[in-house]
Amino acid sequence: MEKFTVTLKTVTPLFLGGAKPDEEAELRASSIKGAMRFWYRAIDADYNERVESGKPDSPTWEEKIFGSAGTGQGCFSIRLKDDSMKDNKEWNHDDYPNKNGVRYLSFSMCMGGNRRKYIPPNADIHITLAFHHKPKDKEKVSILALLWLLGHIGGLGSRSRRGFGTVALQSWGNCQWDECNMLRIAHGVQSGDNWWKTFNDGLNVLKEWFPKSNVTIQQN
Repeated sequence: MEKFTVTLKTVTPLFLGGAKPDEEAELRASSIKGAMRFWYRAIDADYNERVESGKPDSPTWEEKIFGSAGTGQGCFSIRLKDDSMKDNKEWNHDDYPNKNGVRYLSFSMCMGGNRRKYIPPNADIHITLAFHHKPKDKEKVSILALLWLLGHIGGLGSRSRRGFGTVALQSWGNCQWDECNMLRIAHGVQSGDNWWKTFNDGLNVLKEWFPKSNVTIQQN
């Protein structure tokens, strides 16, 4: 079975857990897959097209990669390293000044006297992807594109649209695919301008991989 491990790092507090607000914050493989599926639908205009055109019983590309109830498992599974992100903290508004923007953006985290637990910044997330068959080129570039997007402009968990749960891709780890060298990681470069250049270069690669997509991000 072909597999490799990539590393992400939390940049902002990550709120993610069970049904009860006071439960431990816990990142699950299903959450990672859900975020990847979101980015797949955003980047690949063919996500709902049949893998074998003209065959009604052929799975769509989304089903081929992620699986479905009708077609079975997808092309890969995810496992998180057991000791990742064990250090939970309890959110407390009192740690921030009254006029601090973070306090405003997180107002719901202490509603009703509950104090949500979170995974703090700088926690490493080690994600192992195991493939159930030898991945095809389409599957390779899709998986890499989704991890790259998640680790540059994506987020996980509650309030991710407010800036919480931001994660940064750190390393392609032991991935031996040549395509990894085409998608450079922007985090860790020396300046904001260099980050933007590296990121924009990556977007251009994605446009080559997914020519039907129309992804454009403006620099403010």
